[in-house]
Amino acid sequence: MTSMKASVIITAACLVLVLSGLVLVCLCTFLPYWQVLEPVIEEAEIIGPIRESIQRSNGLWKRCVTYPDTGTHICDHYDDFFLGLPAILQLARYLSIISMASAITSVVATVSGLLFGVLCLRKDWMCLKILMVISLIANFLSSLVSAGTILYAVTKYDNQITKDNQAYLPFSAGPIYERGSCIYYGWIGGGFLICGAIMSLIAAMVGIVALCQKQKSTYTAVHKNPPPVTSSKV
Repeated sequence: MTSMKASVIITAACLVLVLSGLVLVCLCTFLPYWQVLEPVIEEAEIIGPIRESIQRSNGLWKRCVTYPDTGTHICDHYDDFFLGLPAILQLARYLSIISMASAITSVVATVSGLLFGVLCLRKDWMCLKILMVISLIANFLSSLVSAGTILYAVTKYDNQITKDNQAYLPFSAGPIYERGSCIYYGWIGGGFLICGAIMSLIAAMVGIVALCQKQKSTYTAVHKNPPPVTSSKV
């Protein structure tokens, strides 16, 4: 297997990882399950145990209430778009948007690199190899930015949930929320993007090796078979 074929195969695997990361980042950004409050059982002196059949969940853009008994699901957007919202929520919004935009850039760069690589297999042009390497390096950088921002956002938000619960528990002064599925989506999506960045770097290095081999073979061919020297008569 030539270096260029190996680079194309690695780039295809990188595309799968980056696409998976983009899907998970989008789910993490838009689904209202960053923190959830499951139905609880409370003891009453006369009636006995009472179950609150309401499930509450909060996201970056809206909060929802679900009634499991009836299957009703009601959501409402936050009254304030940015100003007046908690700092951790604003931070998570900004970072999630940056992560999603960077993940989209990663997908575009990976698709471009894959197309250039396929064209290189058909036409051994130097410019196509250079464009492939540039696309893969761009994917590497954008994937790292996307992974870093989403991982920081979900980790910071999860730490805030833990701090709020620790503040409420001694006094039972507020609801005890748990981390929602979006936190896990962010962690897994960030992991996929990091793996995609590593694969992209490996593919770029293999592409550079193929580029150097092409340069070496061209240099050797020129020096082994120099062009004939024509003498001009005056």
